[in-house]
Amino acid sequence: MQIKKIQLWPLNLTAKHPFQTAHATIQERPITLVAVTLDSGVVGYGEIQAFARPGYDRETHQQARNALQVSAPTILAQSAPDLMHLWEKMAVIPSRFARAAVEMALLDAYGHTTGQSAATILDGVHQRVPVGITLGADANEQIIAAAVQQGYQRLKVKVMPTTDLKQLTHWILRYPQLQFSIDANASWADTLMVRQQLAELDLAGVALIEEPLEGSPWSIYHDLQHTWWHMRLSLDESLDGVASVQAALHDEVASAFTLKPGKLGGILAFLTAKQAVMAAGQLAWVGGMFASGLSRHLDLALASTLVSPLFPADISASERYFTQDIIYEELNLATGYLTVPTQPGLGATINWGAVADQQSAPMWSYPQAPSDLV
Repeated sequence: MQIKKIQLWPLNLTAKHPFQTAHATIQERPITLVAVTLDSGVVGYGEIQAFARPGYDRETHQQARNALQVSAPTILAQSAPDLMHLWEKMAVIPSRFARAAVEMALLDAYGHTTGQSAATILDGVHQRVPVGITLGADANEQIIAAAVQQGYQRLKVKVMPTTDLKQLTHWILRYPQLQFSIDANASWADTLMVRQQLAELDLAGVALIEEPLEGSPWSIYHDLQHTWWHMRLSLDESLDGVASVQAALHDEVASAFTLKPGKLGGILAFLTAKQAVMAAGQLAWVGGMFASGLSRHLDLALASTLVSPLFPADISASERYFTQDIIYEELNLATGYLTVPTQPGLGATINWGAVADQQSAPMWSYPQAPSDLV
């Protein structure tokens, strides 16, 4: 196997509703659609998921795309007898998010070559995956009730230092059948009051909290995790590769790990990290990046590889996200589950009309052919 061509389409997806986190309010979501053409002529598609600004991760979208362009000649020089070995050779890409996008496209192309779905290639064991919905920091009673009515098994609420946590406790008591998790996006100061609030959330029945404190202080996380009765602390922001996951496991920093292929540096990194977390007896689960339906198809395939009991993944129904997505297939919720795609590759068909609304031709191609300049 060898990549013979790489093409990039920078796009902006418009959210149906503004999504508020501790870092920013997302209305326009930048993504870059990545196409790789194999020496067999088969084309696969991936996506750069990095955000525009470095609030959530130090690597920006522009940096990731630039890294992919610069490393393209080196990428095309790599060849391997199978997908796994070609993934390994993508380590030459210096950007985690760019590497993940190329590995995603290679998985898609390999699936179309062999007629296998991504879940089958990845040894997935589940046909359906329980999922949760992530609600912005502006969540209110009406929004919570609508999510419950839709059948989600877990509600994750983004919180900020100014969030009224008593309201969150009220929702937990009102909907005892649901799992609640919260995500402070490393925005809370480490104060006595905050520690008391965390203890109260634990007693209220919060299932999991992601990265509550500024600077993601691992030593404090270690101590906090061992004082709670129920609530799991999950690492997210501070995970930037397999080495960080292994270090956190060694130091017993957390009991849960929010795993995202883009942030970790690819599918191979995700699978390696997942195996390490599971071997340590801790919870590995699939986080979301508020990306396109193409990425959510990959996330479902990855979630299908996790053993039971599954913690509901951050993969909501398609209707939740954008006014116009870049694929035709929709993911529809059924009793709190999404069905894992079984079609070849990622199981997604690019909506070229939606792409052409922004870019009628690739912004960049390597090697460049005359047709690319039309």
